[in-house]
Amino acid sequence: MNLSCGITGFYDVKHKQPPGINGNEFKKICHSVAMITNGKMVHYKEPSETITSFYEAKLTVIDKEIYVLLNAYYPILAFASSVEYFNIMFIDEPSLVEHFSLYYNVISSDELNEPLLYKEKGGNLIIRNKNNLNNAELEQIRYWQPQTVGKVAFNFWD
Repeated sequence: MNLSCGITGFYDVKHKQPPGINGNEFKKICHSVAMITNGKMVHYKEPSETITSFYEAKLTVIDKEIYVLLNAYYPILAFASSVEYFNIMFIDEPSLVEHFSLYYNVISSDELNEPLLYKEKGGNLIIRNKNNLNNAELEQIRYWQPQTVGKVAFNFWD
């Protein structure tokens, strides 16, 4: 998975503000998918409600609760079995992929759990994973020290 410039929600004056996602559209899609799969949407949260880089919808489908997470800046979607402060358990949910992949790039748990590889060199942070991150994002990574690619794209940083 490429960590695109602005995926964390942080940017500096050299870079434009990252593109944004339409949260209302995401909410409608989640509600529709829940109905199609004979489930229901239990809750929906905007990034501003929880100081996150993602929208969050909790669906009940086939008697299990699934969190659907959408990056607030790029159309990157993930599924999780639980979402707690700084701890997201990413999962694959094949029964929902076909519905959401019509609108978003659904990322597998393997990609999201890929270790974030970085090192300091000459006072600079160098990320070895595929990325176009800006300096403001690199500073956040230095501070928060996420361990996986998923924790960069779906973060709780303020």
